[in-house]
Amino acid sequence: MPSERKNPDFYRAVKEYILKAHQILKEPYELKKSLGQMAERLDLPVNPFFLLIVENLEKIKDTTEYETCLALAQSDETISKHLDKLVGTVHTTRLRLNSENLMTSLLLWFTNDSTLSHFELNTFNSLYHRIENFFYSDQLKVSVVSPLWLFSSEVAYIPLDDNLSIRPIKPDEMADLRRFQWVPGLLSTSFLHEVYVGYVLDFSFMDKKVITSEIKPPVPYTEKTLEGLCALRVLKSGDVSCLTTMERPDNPFGGLSLTAEFRGRVFGQPYELLREDVFQLQSIYKRIEHQKDRMGIALRRLNQSYERRSLEDILIDYMVAFENLYLYGEGPGEKRFKLSHRAGLLLSSAETRTEERRKTYEQVSLFIQKAYDERSTIVHGGPRRKRRLKVNEDSINKLGDYLRQSIRLSLENPEPSWTNLMF
Repeated sequence: MPSERKNPDFYRAVKEYILKAHQILKEPYELKKSLGQMAERLDLPVNPFFLLIVENLEKIKDTTEYETCLALAQSDETISKHLDKLVGTVHTTRLRLNSENLMTSLLLWFTNDSTLSHFELNTFNSLYHRIENFFYSDQLKVSVVSPLWLFSSEVAYIPLDDNLSIRPIKPDEMADLRRFQWVPGLLSTSFLHEVYVGYVLDFSFMDKKVITSEIKPPVPYTEKTLEGLCALRVLKSGDVSCLTTMERPDNPFGGLSLTAEFRGRVFGQPYELLREDVFQLQSIYKRIEHQKDRMGIALRRLNQSYERRSLEDILIDYMVAFENLYLYGEGPGEKRFKLSHRAGLLLSSAETRTEERRKTYEQVSLFIQKAYDERSTIVHGGPRRKRRLKVNEDSINKLGDYLRQSIRLSLENPEPSWTNLMF
């Protein structure tokens, strides 16, 4: 009810302003729609309703409803302190609000195909409630959205914790992604976006509102989404990547911040999350949260390996991760044998029969020794051993599988007793 509003007079004024503006917009909207001019234009980083409003803005500004709504906004002590200031959050772009873009943004917030055809009070009240939250709250809701590349899932919604989830990409998020296709680092073909991007990692949280005159860039908040991406990569192979990061504030006045940083490979093996994978993925993510200090280097190197183009660089990343897992806290000494021996013990521990376990141990330890020698030769130079590891996609994929298995087992038991694993 209006009486429950922070400012009931402003609530009524906004409603009357929107109704009057929609009367003015309806005829030109119908004309543009008949001419096919209300479709999304990818060459413009705006939506067609914004252009419609701008073209008819002078008529709208001449109305009594516009003047009344603006006057009430300016006389409200809480609302007016946002005007002629940069408003946003710590992690999103801060936009300057003045009287004109305040009124234009309000109108755009309430304008779409449905509302221009029919005014629906419940929809209006829901949208207005978010306007009140923007002006009268000390915090704003922000969604850090990272579109997942080469990713598909049998499950539509996967919660990883109270704030982080994997979900299908929304139409407006896809539109933003396509509008910003010119940003360096993003692919320029919108078709590829639609084919390879169907899901996002969404980290939604309450961020401190900032009202200031100081121009400062936003502080990107990517840690949580990177941990979610890392959990996917630890679970199984597949070239899942984050296309970019969009920090999206939940308010009518904008503030979208886009980080053009492609975290992965453009082409590769598609990643499919099966229904039976979900529980293990959630367990891996929770364990990463608790073990990221102890296993931070291994997890970081696994993530970084997806950004490498050279197989030798991937090999180096993998071996640094192996050393972090199996030689953490170790002093100087013979690392080659200790690393391969411990990897063999841990990765063979699932075998129940001694004969099979010994066979797995020998295969793993010999392979890790060869990988260690090849890494040392790449980094330090010198002659290669006769029984060297041939660096190709097959050997790197096998080493990656060993690393993922090692990380999963280490997350379950960060400090195994190597003596107890002996057989």
